[in-house]
This record gives sequence, C-alpha cells and structure tokens, in this order.
Amino acid sequence: MRPWTVGIDVGATKTHALLLDGDGVVRAERRAPTETGPAGVVEGSVRLAKELLADADLAPAQLGGVGLALPGVVDPVAGTCRNAVNLAIEEPVALVPLVSAGLGGVPVRLENDLNAAVLGARHLLAGSTLASLVGFGLNSFVAFLLVRKFEMSLAQAGLFAGLLASLPGAISVVLGGRLADWFGERRPAGYAQVPGLCLLVAAPIYMFAITRGEVIPLLGLVFVAALFQYTYLGVTFGVFQNLFHSRMRATGSALLNGVYGLIGQGLGPLLVGWLSDRLAPSFGVADGLAYAMAITAAIYVWAAAHYLLAARHIGPDLARVRGGEA
Repeated sequence: MRPWTVGIDVGATKTHALLLDGDGVVRAERRAPTETGPAGVVEGSVRLAKELLADADLAPAQLGGVGLALPGVVDPVAGTCRNAVNLAIEEPVALVPLVSAGLGGVPVRLENDLNAAVLGARHLLAGSTLASLVGFGLNSFVAFLLVRKFEMSLAQAGLFAGLLASLPGAISVVLGGRLADWFGERRPAGYAQVPGLCLLVAAPIYMFAITRGEVIPLLGLVFVAALFQYTYLGVTFGVFQNLFHSRMRATGSALLNGVYGLIGQGLGPLLVGWLSDRLAPSFGVADGLAYAMAITAAIYVWAAAHYLLAARHIGPDLARVRGGEA
C-alpha cells in the first residue's frame, strides 16, 4: 500500500487539513483558524499535521508527503509563495523547507489553492470530453458502415444503429453508477477508476469489433463494447457536481453539457469523417470507414488515462468540498 499523506488547505480565515491512507481514503480531519504571516502559516500547518498523525497514532516518518495549498503567487518548483495578501505574505517565502523541517524532513509539495482544488475536476472534464468525442463520432457512422459493408437498407441499418446507441448505453450508465457507488463508498478513487478501467476495456473490444467482416460478430461485439464505453456518463455528472460548492453545481452540470455539445458532438463526427476520407483510397469506402472508427475508438485509452489520473485526487478533493461547506 502507498504511504500515508497529509493535505493542508490554508485559507484566509481557516485551515483545513486531511490525513489520507495509501488508497486515498480520508482517515482523519482537522480545522483551525488560520494563523497569518510566514511564521504563522508554517507553525499552523505543522501543528495540524502533527495533530492528524497523533489522531491516527502515526509518526512523521510514516508519511509519504505533505501537500500544502494556499492563495497567492506560488512557485511549486522553488517551493515559495508571495503576494498572499490575506495571509500577510508579501515577499517570496520558502515555505516548503520550513514546513518540511518542522515535520522531520517529510517531503512537502506546494501548490496554489485554486490549482489544487480543480485537479480532479480538470481530469474528469478532459477524460469525459474525449470519451464524448469518440462516442458521438462512432454513433454517427454506425448506420453508414452497415450500409456500405453489408448492403443493409437504410431502415435496417438505422434500427441496428439506434439499438446499439441506446440499449447498451442505458444499461452501461446504470450499472456504471452502481459500481462506482459501491467501490467509491470504500475508496473514493473508485469514482474515477470504474469509468477509467471500463474505457480501457471498451477500446480494444470496439476496435476489434468494428473491423469484423461478418455482421453478427460485429453487432454482438459492438454491443459488448458499448456496455463498457458509456459507464463514464452518469458517474462523471455526479462526481463533477460534488466537486463544486453547492451554489455552483448547476453551473458545473451546464459546463459538462456545453463541452460535450461543442467538442464531443461538434468534432467527433468530423474526425471520423476526415479519417474515413483519408483511408478510403487505400482500403475502399467500407473498410476505410471501419478503420477510421477503430482509430477513433483508440482515443478511449487517452480518456481512460485522465480518469485514472483523476482517481489520485478525487478523495481529498471531495473531502475539501465537504469541509468548505461544513
């Protein structure tokens, strides 16, 4: 298991600190009024970290690191902060070595509070946007592929394309949400790991399926892939909103829908069509489209990487939001 970590969010009026185990689960939590000035920030942060360790009966040597977030102009590389007016820090102050020394040499990472607060949400947005781009792009051309490759009528192709876009998608969204809730209750990282791993599974299945030369294997395998590829939808909307303050959740939901429409629905079909046109002279219009769809489906791997990166931040990010509303 990975080592324990501490996250400290130094605000203008209060400081919120969390102790997380190796799975990213919050095991202890402390709040205190913020002490201003360089010395006050360092002493307050060190004291809260030690109190968290005492709560869990741990020694500083058992910590893998401390994350320190605060306002102002932060240089994570140099470990300095300046122009944090509310904290009475004006000139550059090397906070990292001071906090590290107070904890016996534990590694400390310094970040601006806004950047630290949105890391999980940022990766969720990036991953789900890429996944929506792929989904809209693939669904737009399934009927055309069936017509070109198997000489189906438009009515037949439309029926199968509609079923593939709706039935497994509905099942996927519901089961994905239930799985994420089940795992997320035990490890908050599960809220991002479930859709991430499902997208990793969906990509090779879809790439293999869409290039089959017989209609039954193609439809069957695409159905199976779709059971995995849409798990991200419900989970992302739920978790994304929970990463925002309650006053901003409607805005968060609107942001997701807007991005899906502009980038997913706007660029996904264009990408598949462009690839198909480039490949058609070499492979024919049917296989060229199939290969274009397979290449586009590979982007699910990129989307999955963002979800797995988000999993590293979901636990403390959710706890930070809850702490801010308490």
